[in-house]
Amino acid sequence: MPQPPTETPDDAFWPNDGRRDADLRTEAAALATLAAAVVLAKSGDFLSARRLTATVVFHAQPLIASRPALLRATLHALLMARGFRLLSRVVISITGNRVDVTLLPECSGAIEAPRRYDEARRIALLVDPRWLDRLSADDPFLVGWCDALTAREPGSIGSSGPTPRPRQLEPT
Repeated sequence: MPQPPTETPDDAFWPNDGRRDADLRTEAAALATLAAAVVLAKSGDFLSARRLTATVVFHAQPLIASRPALLRATLHALLMARGFRLLSRVVISITGNRVDVTLLPECSGAIEAPRRYDEARRIALLVDPRWLDRLSADDPFLVGWCDALTAREPGSIGSSGPTPRPRQLEPT
């Protein structure tokens, strides 16, 4: 007759299983890879930068939504690499809203900060390409946008628009 196993079953759900250490290592590797993607994008190699960023998104997607620094680094790398479709997919996975990025025509005036319009189920970004060339991970627009993306209740996928008020029934 077979003996019951003496050790615990799969430790994937036990608190001391080392998953936190693995998550920290994954986050560190993702941040380093995203930094390399930004360097590639700044040198003009947008395709390689998008490939690196896509690899990070594929492997670390659950962490991206839960770690603000990793989310900011991901959005920074995607904007720098002009990976607007993947940027939209990342934001959809967090908020349920898609992102439409429109690059403004280049002009000789002052560099404009991006303009963000939150609509029902959609975020529209109007971006000056010269702003993208100077974008840093601690840019106030990027920090504020990441804060707005993560300011929801965990697990909610509501739109970023105004929430409907509860209706009160009146007696007839």
